[in-house]
Amino acid sequence: MDGETRDQESGQSNFYSFSSFRFFPNSGEIHFRGRVVRCPVQSARILHILVKNAGEVVTRDQLRSELWPENSAFASDEAITKAVSYLRDVLRDSSRSPKYIETLPKRGYRFIAPFTSTPGEEPAQTLALPVVTPPTHSELVLLSGPSDREPAQEVNNGALRTPLWQWRWGLSFLGVAILLSCLGMVWTRHRKTTPSIPVPEKKIRVGIAPFEAEGDGSGGLAESFRLDLTDALAQSPHLRVNAAHGAHAGDADRKAMLALQADVLILGKLVEHGGRVQLQLELARGNDATHLATFKYDVAEKQLILLRRQTQRDLLEALKFAQVGEGPALGSTDNAEAYATFLEAREHLQQWNAASWEQAASEFRKAIQLDPRFARAYSGLAATLIAMAEHSSLNEAQNYQEASRMAQKALDLDPQAAEGYADLGNIAYHHDWDFPRAEQAYRRAIELDPAHSHYHVWLADLLCVQGHFAESIREVNMAHMLDPAWKSPYLAAIFIYSTAGQPDRSLAVGKELLALDPKASLTHLQIGWTNWYNGQYRQAVEEWRTAAQLDNDDHRVQQENLGMKALESGGPAAYARLRLQAIESGEQWKTASNDLVPSEWFVFAGQNDSAIAALNTQIERHDRAALEIAVDPAYAPLRHDARYQMLVRRMGFSLPTPLEDHAWHSVWE
Repeated sequence: MDGETRDQESGQSNFYSFSSFRFFPNSGEIHFRGRVVRCPVQSARILHILVKNAGEVVTRDQLRSELWPENSAFASDEAITKAVSYLRDVLRDSSRSPKYIETLPKRGYRFIAPFTSTPGEEPAQTLALPVVTPPTHSELVLLSGPSDREPAQEVNNGALRTPLWQWRWGLSFLGVAILLSCLGMVWTRHRKTTPSIPVPEKKIRVGIAPFEAEGDGSGGLAESFRLDLTDALAQSPHLRVNAAHGAHAGDADRKAMLALQADVLILGKLVEHGGRVQLQLELARGNDATHLATFKYDVAEKQLILLRRQTQRDLLEALKFAQVGEGPALGSTDNAEAYATFLEAREHLQQWNAASWEQAASEFRKAIQLDPRFARAYSGLAATLIAMAEHSSLNEAQNYQEASRMAQKALDLDPQAAEGYADLGNIAYHHDWDFPRAEQAYRRAIELDPAHSHYHVWLADLLCVQGHFAESIREVNMAHMLDPAWKSPYLAAIFIYSTAGQPDRSLAVGKELLALDPKASLTHLQIGWTNWYNGQYRQAVEEWRTAAQLDNDDHRVQQENLGMKALESGGPAAYARLRLQAIESGEQWKTASNDLVPSEWFVFAGQNDSAIAALNTQIERHDRAALEIAVDPAYAPLRHDARYQMLVRRMGFSLPTPLEDHAWHSVWE
């Protein structure tokens, strides 16, 4: 039978029978010996395309054009491969010895099994997309509509700040710097078989991928808007929202978007031009990248608050939770000028330099003046003040004190503000050295916003310095599962495994991260430290030299060349003495100046008395390097020194048990 007649007989729908399977294309159901077999939507659609063209090769380009609307960001070879793999699992088929679906390398796929096409009643349709009314607003310009396509569906829900933090050993702040981009206002359904989003009993997992940005300065605005949208959606009791930090906008990281393990993915593009902002949002199913809906908006730059309201309402309605309401999200504002100023402040906060932080602080304060009940502006100001306190010797104590007041004010206005608790956790940990209070604050932030991967990483760091390695690894694993392409959980795992006496696991994670990004200097630095602690001194110096080369740090490259000669002639103690000379001279390295911690190098040089004195000075000066006193492998030779034990107790720590003595599980095993 030819493909045209297979689906049309007497006006009735057909089902296909092959082997012990029956396939109902309109509903997408596959029955095996009378029982329904669960099959992802895209996989069912691929099966329909292949059966209609049985015996013929269907190319990937053909599948792509059938499965996704034009220019969909999810139209990729990886998504097709994944959908076909799911289909083979459902059919119990093998790519090596296929019974149903044959792969033709570099060409496509072919359905090879004999089958019959029978007219008959289908099971109740489960793949239909509910009709959607395009959103309307006097201030929003409709750019495009459904035209000759079937009507689209309605959707609803936005704001998240990236808290500030720094990993030890030269790990710079790994905050969010992710792009957005967009076009206009209406969302249209692109395919007849596009399914609706089911409403499960448990929370729907929503992944908001990095937005693409277009236009001068649009990247910061795009990221600020994306995080704000994330916070608003996260307030729905039905949703668990994750704003990915590791993936990047564009084709290269579609695989990372799919790896978010979300039920629904949101992809965006923001264009800023001529005093207007255009935004396009695309919804797709998380497991198979099935296109669900597209929304397009066009607003004046001064009316961003209208854009926030409309996108929040549209997305929530599409996800079937319109009852959340149409007013501003809890902790947000209805003041258009305050909201625009808030987005500008967050944009400057993400630029990670002293001048931009000063500007961000001024803008957050202006937003607060415009709306004194704008909780997110208070928490944003708190984050900015923490950054200024941790990276400037000027007014450190004053900045921390004001940050604490601002974070508490945010919580007074919005008791569910997770970022307020995270700010208080950072202050308690990094400034007050009140570890129980810091842990309580971090855990409360995670309770309120469990999908925020930063909070898990920060808690992991706190648990690690206290020697709670198994718990620390669990938190890092959670951050990694929430955001698989984000580098920070990898770097954290390298650090934690190294401090916990697990160098092989530390190096294995480092190898994984280098496979993702071979030019990441921080990874080479961390791997270098793991090698050094494990007695692989030459490999360590080579890693540090590679990091300096990647950062174009000619001075450190020269120092590492000298260090290699010292190592070859006098061993690790000679290399350590070279580091101590650099510290004594007051020189600064472009690459990881934090590697110049004197107490560590005194130990490596065999000067334990000097190491004890340097550690005591760190504590007296409230130097954050002292936070690793109990777990830093550099201090292993001091473990039986009573003076060192006293300093550890003075910090409120106890000497930890190595990780191998714990029962634990890791995604990096």
